[in-house]
Amino acid sequence: MSSAARDPLISVHVARNRKAAFAALASDRGLSEAALLSLMIDTVLDGNPTPKQDRSPARARLDRICLRLRAGDGERVATRAQARGMRPATYLSTLVRAHLRAEPPLPSADLDAVKQVVNRLSAIDRHLARLGAPGAPLDWVDTTSLLNAVASRVDEARRAVADVVRANLISWESGDV
Repeated sequence: MSSAARDPLISVHVARNRKAAFAALASDRGLSEAALLSLMIDTVLDGNPTPKQDRSPARARLDRICLRLRAGDGERVATRAQARGMRPATYLSTLVRAHLRAEPPLPSADLDAVKQVVNRLSAIDRHLARLGAPGAPLDWVDTTSLLNAVASRVDEARRAVADVVRANLISWESGDV
């Protein structure tokens, strides 16, 4: 068996016209497509620093751990994970990550709620920017009612974020689901 047959393979799918253009370029240079691709890889790697790879086999084994739970714990994990809209393995890895980094996790549903509030606040910001735009008509009655509505919306957004954060903290700190 030749050395090339034992070497790892890099492959990529490209459109037919790109493949034909690459084949023509290789032929024009008197190379096979594989030789041109290999030359390109060597050129890129020679021109760039090699990134540090901290993926020794021992390190890789540490990143994947099997847990053996006590009787009944699997069911409790599944129940809590389902309550947060997560898979049990994701729930457990989130708990471990939160513990290791001392950061309470924010489940996807809660994060989506916060993002929705941010989007609403962005819309309010755009409306306020239009109000202060040069040439915008200033009707004090309309401006006052608009500002009152904005203040009300901002307060609603503040309460919504506070509710999400409070519920999230209580959820992770309590013994209940």
